[in-house]
Amino acid sequence: MIATDRLKLRAWREADKPLLSVIHADPEVMQFLGGMKTPLRPATSSNN
Repeated sequence: MIATDRLKLRAWREADKPLLSVIHADPEVMQFLGGMKTPLRPATSSNN
């Protein structure tokens, strides 16, 4: 884990999956994370 006074970064947990699904379903968020992720079309890198 990485921690500062204002932030803690930790490894993903099984309990994080429901929230991650919500994040992946939001097109406004996903435009900054490489595009929508679906089982049939993985996101592509925005660096290409």
